[in-house]
Amino acid sequence: MKHDQYNNTSDPSHSIMSKDGTRLHDLYGNQALINSFHHQAIKDVAPGFEVSAWAKDEVIEAIEKQGEQFVVGVQ
Repeated sequence: MKHDQYNNTSDPSHSIMSKDGTRLHDLYGNQALINSFHHQAIKDVAPGFEVSAWAKDEVIEAIEKQGEQFVVGVQ
């Protein structure tokens, strides 16, 4: 899985899957192609947050704050 990109920065590098019922799922559907530029990943999600998107290799790509209108963290 490619989580960094050395080619054209506007080219998608991999797909992500989003959790049903999350804001990202509402915006992008079940899957989306993204470009990605990270070499670190979330290991533990803070209390009150949930994983809302991940890559096929299970790297967390996005989290959301439960009970807030729009608090989203993306890689």
